[in-house]
Amino acid sequence: MKHSAFLAAVAAVLAVAPCGAAESNGLKTPETSRLFVRHVDPTSGVESWLLKPGVFSFHQQGCYFTQKSMTDDGRFIFFWARDPEFEPDGKTKKKNRLNTTALIDLKTDTIVDLHVPTQIPFLDVKTDQLWYFRTGKSNGVTERHVCRRDFLVDPLKDIVVCKVPDALLKDVKKVHYLSTHPTLTTDRKKMFIAAHLDDRYEQGCINFETGAWESWGTTPFFANHDQLNPVRDDIALKCSRTPDAIEYKKKTGWYPRMWLAYPDGRRELQPSRIPNHNYATHEHWAEDGKGFYWCASGVHYQNLATGEQETVCPWRAAHATMSADNRLVTFDMSVGKWYRGCQWQVGFWNRDAKQGVYIHSVRPKLCDDDGGWHDHPDPHPAFVCKDRYILCTMNGDDHRMNLSITPVAPLVAQTQKKGEK
Repeated sequence: MKHSAFLAAVAAVLAVAPCGAAESNGLKTPETSRLFVRHVDPTSGVESWLLKPGVFSFHQQGCYFTQKSMTDDGRFIFFWARDPEFEPDGKTKKKNRLNTTALIDLKTDTIVDLHVPTQIPFLDVKTDQLWYFRTGKSNGVTERHVCRRDFLVDPLKDIVVCKVPDALLKDVKKVHYLSTHPTLTTDRKKMFIAAHLDDRYEQGCINFETGAWESWGTTPFFANHDQLNPVRDDIALKCSRTPDAIEYKKKTGWYPRMWLAYPDGRRELQPSRIPNHNYATHEHWAEDGKGFYWCASGVHYQNLATGEQETVCPWRAAHATMSADNRLVTFDMSVGKWYRGCQWQVGFWNRDAKQGVYIHSVRPKLCDDDGGWHDHPDPHPAFVCKDRYILCTMNGDDHRMNLSITPVAPLVAQTQKKGEK
C-alpha cells in the first residue's frame, strides 16, 4: 500500500471506530451533547469540543497523564472539579486543591457528582469501573480500603473490594499517600501501587482475593508514576529520582529517573541514550506493552525486547501519549517559562506523514508565577475512546481549567495533506 493510501486508510478506520457509532447506540458524543460547545483554534483551525464553562464547576479538569478520562465505549467521561473559595474582598481566589470528582454520562447527557476522593484513581476504560482508596474511621480507628464504582450499574455506590493490607501499614506512623498512579493486573485481581509511608517508598501489589500485600521492594528515595505493564504482570515502569540525581549523572553520564521494576525487588535503570537528551520529564508504557516512551524535548520510544531507542516525535514535549498502534502521538509543552498555571500548547504528531499540528496553539496562563498555585493544571493530553478522540485540560481566557475533546480523524487527514505537499 502506498504511503498516502495508508494514511487515508488510517483516517477512514478512525472515522468509523466503535465510538463513532455512539449516536446510533443511543449515546450522545461530544459533538452532539448539550454539555459541550465547539471551539476552533484560531491559528491551526483544529476543531475541538469543550465542556461548557461552569456547567458543573468553575474548574473542570481531565485526569493526570497516566490515566484516561473517557471509557472505550464512549459513554462515560470522568473528571476532577473545583469551585474556588474567595477571600473576604470577594475578588481574590484562594488557591485550594481540587475538591470533587464528577462523571458525564453521554447516554443520559447528564453530569453527576461522584464524591470519590480526589486522588488519582484507576479508570478501567474497558469495563467502565473506577478503582480508588477510601479512608474512614470506625470506633476511632482509621481504616483504609480499596473501593470500586461500577458505572454501568450504579455510579454512586461504593463497593468495598478489600482492606488495605495490615502488612503494608504495620508500624507506619504517617501515610503520606497509598498511591499516586495505581494500575491493575491484567486479570483485575490485584492493584499495583507505590506508597509513601513515613520516610520510605513501598512498591507492590494488593491482592483483592486474599487481602495480602505482595511486596516488590522498598526505595529510600522519591518514587512515583509507577505503572504496571498493560499486558504483563511481572514488570513495572517507575519514576525514581535520587536526591543526588544531578551528581549521579555527572559521575555516570546517566540521569537516574526511568527504571524497570520486578516482583523480586530488582531495579534496572533505563537511561535515555538519545544524543543530547539524556533526561526524562514523564514516561509511559505503550498500550501493547512492547515498549515505553518518554519526553525529553521530543518524544522518544524504547523497545522493551531489544533496548533500541528512537525519536517518535521531534516537537518539544513535556507529557505525551501514543495511539494503540504507536503511529500517532499527542503531547503538551509549556510556552515560555514553566510553572503551575503557565501558558501551554497541545500538539498532535502523525509518524507516518512526519507532520504535526497544534490542537491548541497557545492557551492563556491560568495564573501568575507567584509560587502559590497548588493545583496541577497541565494539559496531559491522551488518546481516549479507542483512539477516536484526544482529551486534555485546557486553560481558558476566563482563567478556568476546562475539558477539551478533539476528534482524531480530522487531525490525521490534516497532517496527511501537509505531508503530501
